[in-house]
Amino acid sequence: MFRVDLEYRIAGRRVSQDEWVKSIVDEARGAALSQVQAKVESLRCPDHGRSPRLTAQVPGGTDVNLSFDVCCEKLKDAIMRLLR
Repeated sequence: MFRVDLEYRIAGRRVSQDEWVKSIVDEARGAALSQVQAKVESLRCPDHGRSPRLTAQVPGGTDVNLSFDVCCEKLKDAIMRLLR
């Protein structure tokens, strides 16, 4: 059997395997958050004409906590339907 040495690079810079994995996770998280943001920002309250405000917190690892500031229950319900 033979041994394979892997080298990890980001933008041409040599990095550790942990840095490389973190970069992939961060990029995927950012893309997912951008998609959620675009969907949520497209909504308008049918009664008040207001858009929801999205807040995303990344406590660590792969977790993301999302919260929405809305004017009423109708807009909250619309967000929940959209994200299902």
